[in-house]
Amino acid sequence: KINSTSVEKYPVIFFIQGGGFSVGTSMFIYSSEVLSTYNDVVVVTFNYRLQALGYLSTQDDVAPGNWGMWDQVAALKWVKQNIEYFNGDPDAITAYGQSAGAVSVGLHMLSPQSKGLFNQAITQSGSAHVNWAVKLPPYDPMDSTIELATKMDCPTGTSTEIIDCLRTKNAFDIVANAFTIMDYDQLGFMVVVDGPGNFLPDDPFSLMERGEYQKMPYMSGYTKSELAVSAMAGIEDPNSGITRQEFREKIMKLVTAKKYDSCSDVIHEDIARSMEFYYLPWEAPRDKIRLRDQYIKLESDADFVAGVHYSALGMLNDEDNPKYIYRFDYESESARYDDYVEVPHLEDLFYCFGRPHKRPLVDILPVPGFVKILERRWTDTDRVMADVSMALWTNFAKYGNPTPEGHSIPGINGTWDKYKAGSKGVFHINEQSAMNYDFDFHDVGYWYDYGAKVVESASNQCCDCQADQKAQE
Repeated sequence: KINSTSVEKYPVIFFIQGGGFSVGTSMFIYSSEVLSTYNDVVVVTFNYRLQALGYLSTQDDVAPGNWGMWDQVAALKWVKQNIEYFNGDPDAITAYGQSAGAVSVGLHMLSPQSKGLFNQAITQSGSAHVNWAVKLPPYDPMDSTIELATKMDCPTGTSTEIIDCLRTKNAFDIVANAFTIMDYDQLGFMVVVDGPGNFLPDDPFSLMERGEYQKMPYMSGYTKSELAVSAMAGIEDPNSGITRQEFREKIMKLVTAKKYDSCSDVIHEDIARSMEFYYLPWEAPRDKIRLRDQYIKLESDADFVAGVHYSALGMLNDEDNPKYIYRFDYESESARYDDYVEVPHLEDLFYCFGRPHKRPLVDILPVPGFVKILERRWTDTDRVMADVSMALWTNFAKYGNPTPEGHSIPGINGTWDKYKAGSKGVFHINEQSAMNYDFDFHDVGYWYDYGAKVVESASNQCCDCQADQKAQE
């Protein structure tokens, strides 16, 4: 209800949906009436351009890219300027995103274009530093642009020729062809570094290292088994586990799918051996269930968990603004996953939006065989967990603290402690939510330090790449 004369202003949650910067809509799953009306907050959802229409780049002034991010900036500006007319407080805006939306929020914290447009941040299953957040070398955004232009029968001589031609094509044809493009293991069209004066002036790691990010209360986390479903693709019966040979084969497939910055043959075996050594369940190296679980952990750490912690660790010098990290552990009886899956990517979001309090999606969107979640029949315990999740998230939006003093939440044991130097705990959210201090930070070190050094060593063993390149010139 619009009431610009109301004295009371409510905290604002500005939600950015995920979908790998390629798919998604703010409709259906993200309908926010439960989250807003149960918790006295204003929730804003919106759409932004995706895939080639949102992220195609020629890496120059002709088409610098990041159109989808500029859409998000425009939406943030509109909310900042107009939300008071919807009883929202323009000085209490929490930018909240999940998956690619979480990456987006993290990048807005780094972008000078978004400075001052929001006051707090929640990144759910993603951050500005996950390995798929931004297309960085050795991946070249121009490769996907040229491939799309070729598929669309456009000339590829100059950036201007490419863009002028693509603008004459049907948008649906562009999207259909763009979906067939993969840049090794990365999506064809993603966020790019577009340089000074644009959305992302430098890579996220350099910006963070220089302290060029907005300092604000920050909340971030992930689910218990983010990539449980996709990690077991190709396995006939994941419930029975995998053999050590399958463990090795999946690691090698993961390694060989990536692009490496090398002037020589990459020694994939060296990279694969380091992953196997680090993630092999040495206490039971032939146990098929443990091998399965450890491989799921490997992929989940690589794509989500390690990056979430890396971003939070990079902000620890900002002691004036609290940081909170969680892991969503609640396994619902209503979930229609295979037994081994536990709590996969996206599962927490349904509770944060109060989905268990609404009719099953299949009653609203009856698409046969669309996804199992559409047919889900929520339980009373699910509804309690939705209340807990919404309370934690909206408490953070209101107070900058998910468990502020004087605001008890049923099922919460104690308080959610800040993530800070000397006390980097993770709040586990389940039927008896509580702090946990067992996270192994070697997992972060592997992916962002040691593992990177192994890749560098395995990529340039035979030669002096710089000397060879000069000789060729």
